[in-house]
Amino acid sequence: MNPKPRTSAFFRRLVNCIALAGSACAILIFPASLTADPSSGFNHALSLNGLADAYVFVGHDETLNCFPLTVELWVKTTDTIGLGLVTKYFDTSNNGWSLHLVDGRVRFWYFKDIGNHLNHGDRGLDGGYLADGQWHHISVAVDGSGARIYIDAKLTASRNWTGIPGPATSSQALLIGRYPNHSLALNAEIDEVRVWNVSRTEAEISANMHGTLQGSVPGLVAYYTFDEGAGSLSRDASAIAGSAPPSSAGGRG
Repeated sequence: MNPKPRTSAFFRRLVNCIALAGSACAILIFPASLTADPSSGFNHALSLNGLADAYVFVGHDETLNCFPLTVELWVKTTDTIGLGLVTKYFDTSNNGWSLHLVDGRVRFWYFKDIGNHLNHGDRGLDGGYLADGQWHHISVAVDGSGARIYIDAKLTASRNWTGIPGPATSSQALLIGRYPNHSLALNAEIDEVRVWNVSRTEAEISANMHGTLQGSVPGLVAYYTFDEGAGSLSRDASAIAGSAPPSSAGGRG
């Protein structure tokens, strides 16, 4: 699958944190200059240049310690070094969740605590290799039965709980494009980051992965489209969405 790319923007240095009234998750993005993609389509994407000060910061909110949980995003990268994709976890804390890349492979873990978790080895559940320079959709779903990783809406990995299922209680901020307390940074384009408080099925993921969500969507607790194109702030579209029925408009595919 090689979905239609979007215009990209470079986000670099942290400047300030702005709390948005009525927004579940205010997001802080580094000052940006708009960079055209020769094959650009419509809308925009977040482009990270592999520097440690290039990432997105979303202040801690308890609603992001979701259980059940689904995390979705589009990624385009050839990076086989960088780590963080979407994380709400502080390194070695054994509390929280992290979707990241290691050696170009999609990895994920979810920790209730040190004895109760969804993990495999020291790098997490392995969803497979995708650092091929093409756009890919990544999603991971967590519930009481375990965790499932989907690449382009196809199941690539699953794992049952070790111990007793339950929610994380991490106070760590949500980071996009960075793994906390780590010097490695991601070189990639990222788009359509969604966090849900429901465990979505393969069919549900496939149904609207190619478009931008419209209206008030049940279960969607954070949603970043990066369609501002420039500036230091990207709004949480889940918090400002209208009351129209959920739908998809445009998108990749």
